[in-house]
Parts: sequence; C-alpha cells; structure tokens
Amino acid sequence: MAALPEPVSGKQGCGVSATCLAALGGAQNVDEVFAGELKPYKNGLTLKVVLVDTRTDRVLGSDDQVIESQTDQEVRARAESLACRLLAGGDCTGEALVDLDLPEMKLIVHDRPLDRAGKNPERLRLPVGAHTLRVVVGDRTSLQKPLLVTRAAAASPVLFAREREESIVLSSARDLPLGIDGRPTLAPSLRPKTPAGWNRPAGLAAVALGVVAGSVGIYEGLHGRSLIHGANASFDQRGAYLPGDLANIQSGKNAASAGNILLIAGGALAAAGLTLYFTF
Repeated sequence: MAALPEPVSGKQGCGVSATCLAALGGAQNVDEVFAGELKPYKNGLTLKVVLVDTRTDRVLGSDDQVIESQTDQEVRARAESLACRLLAGGDCTGEALVDLDLPEMKLIVHDRPLDRAGKNPERLRLPVGAHTLRVVVGDRTSLQKPLLVTRAAAASPVLFAREREESIVLSSARDLPLGIDGRPTLAPSLRPKTPAGWNRPAGLAAVALGVVAGSVGIYEGLHGRSLIHGANASFDQRGAYLPGDLANIQSGKNAASAGNILLIAGGALAAAGLTLYFTF
C-alpha cells in the first residue's frame, strides 16, 4: 500500500474518477487505489469512497455515507469503516476507552446493552465507525453521545460518565477542561441522597392503631352483647322489661354497632400499614 501524491496547489485532485485514479496509481506502481471524496450535503457532508483497479480502470467497489457532523474524528471513523468494507469485505474491529467511575453504570450502544469487564476506564471493542452510546444507572439514563471507533489503539478515554444529584452526565473528552497534566479533569460521581425511610415507621404506626381500634371494637361488641343478654335474662325472670332493661338494650345495640365499625376500621388500618411497610 502506498500513499498517492497530493494534488498540486491550485489544481483539482482526482476525486473518485476511476480513470484519473488508475493513472495516478499506475504511476506509483500499485495494483489498486482506494480514494474518497467529501461533498456538502444539506447540513452535513456526504462521503463517497471507491476502490479502483489501476490495470483496467475498473471500479472494484464503492460505498457512501451521509455524515451529519463535520468533525475530523467522525470523518476519519466513517472513512475507515467504508475502507474496511471495500478492502476487507466486512467490518474491522477497533477500540475506544470510556471512563465510568461507578461499577453499577451500564453501557447502552445503539440501544443495546453492552457487557462490561468491570474496569475503569472500560475498553470497548466495537466495529470501526460511528456509534451511539448512553449510560444507565438504575432507572436514570444519560443523553446519547456519539462514540467514534477507529483502528488506532485507544490511549485515553473519549467519553466520561458521572452521576449527579439530578442526572447522569456523559461528557466528551474534548469538551472538558484540562488539568496541569494535560488530561481532562472531572469531579467524581455524586450519588443522589437516599430518601428518608418514612414508610416503615408509618406502616408500623398504622398497624398499631389498627390493633388498638380492633381491640376496642372487640371490647365494645362483647360489652354490647353482655348488656342485651342481661336485659333478656331479666325479661325471662319477670315476664316484662324494666325501664333500666330497655336502656341497657339500646346501649348494647349502640356498643355493638360501634364495635363493628371499630373492628372494620382497625382491620383496614392494619392492612394499609402492612402494605406500606413491605411494599414501598
């Protein structure tokens, strides 16, 4: 493989012209020429690559991609991806480093979970090209960021993930300030404060109130039955109710009704308390 000479200043290069590339490659004594061309396309660029046989001027293969970003890093990653497809007949594998300072951080690449090795920085081996990455902790997720993978060995992290009180932040290395050692500086993750465990004390209190209410309800029910039973026993002995017996019957009915209400309320309170204690 040999690099073709750059076009003379002020003159246009070959672009992806098969005839021009074949002549240029033939002058360098190479059998095949791989070349690419960038052109503006809407808000981005379109990248087209060709593989040309210098002996026959024939295009052996071509491919193209639309690039939304115009950064050198993305152009390079996508160009290498297209080159692998044409020259190797498939995807090449590259690597990228991502700084994750919490073991519970999970990686999602192209909306699919990616297993971690448990190291920091995490070394990801992926097909060469442009990918999308987000980081998930529990039920919180970061915004999606581009992850560019090339064939070059990864020497430093390109993305940094940190947990904050309000969100998961995924930052690009080029957007972070540099320290005196020339490396990106970023504060460690700050775990969100765990909400106070109010549910268990509240649940126990509700259960206790339910037990008390149920106990009072049982007492009132028994007391009411006792009053009514005493009045009926007096009737059996005398053949008639005394004025006090009628009052006892009414009091007994009231006590029985109150007992039933307290018993139902106590059961509901106890059930709600148990639910609060074990569920939330």
